[in-house]
Amino acid sequence: MIGGILTVVFSVALSTLNLGKFHPLPLLTTSLLALFLAGSVNILNNFDRRVERYQPINKMATYELADYLSSGWAKMPGQRINLVGRPTEGFEIQWLGTPANLRDVLAHQQYHVWNRWGWRDVVPYLNPNGSLNEMAPKPAVHEGLRAKLTATHDDPAHAPARIVLKAFQSNAKVMDNGKTDRVYLLNFVHESLKSNLGIFTLPTTAQIDDAELLDIVQKLSLDPAVENLGEKSLNGKSITILRPKS
Repeated sequence: MIGGILTVVFSVALSTLNLGKFHPLPLLTTSLLALFLAGSVNILNNFDRRVERYQPINKMATYELADYLSSGWAKMPGQRINLVGRPTEGFEIQWLGTPANLRDVLAHQQYHVWNRWGWRDVVPYLNPNGSLNEMAPKPAVHEGLRAKLTATHDDPAHAPARIVLKAFQSNAKVMDNGKTDRVYLLNFVHESLKSNLGIFTLPTTAQIDDAELLDIVQKLSLDPAVENLGEKSLNGKSITILRPKS
């Protein structure tokens, strides 16, 4: 209805006013530029809030620590669910704390913690000779939501490659001694470079072998700022439950 009204109004205006000759190309360029700028601002400011409106309604589950360690941990998703609803890599760590706590631990472990993905992160991908260290890890989602924290670590054993850690927020909270912490699900993958037709560069993702994954998890577990609450097994996969030391 609005489109029809606007069409009539502009048709009348163009038929009654002498506005001179239109130049379609500059008009199209200006329109596309305005659309791009307005869309970029909207995405940067509202993306996460808008996406949450389309998530399945998951009731928040709250556990006492003892109940979570006995059974609640097993109710957490075991794998990341991508945009098309398919399970991908598994979650190897359940983190009972905040992203800020996890950021401090990763910094101590010589991880590079990346800022939230933005349009500037696309630029290094357009360089066919770009370096992996200059590129933010490819964005990923779990059940429609982006990672709350993304970090990378050099992997000398598989150079040129890096280990990418992503932490996704769950719908579970754990209470202990009057304090409530959200549960975050952590997964690890390898990223290496793949040049495409000499036009751009795209990091490719690969699974981490079990031995290297065990070494990564053990290093995080042994960090002096981390408390290991136990190791569990679900469908043959090992899951480690960690939290920051108080």
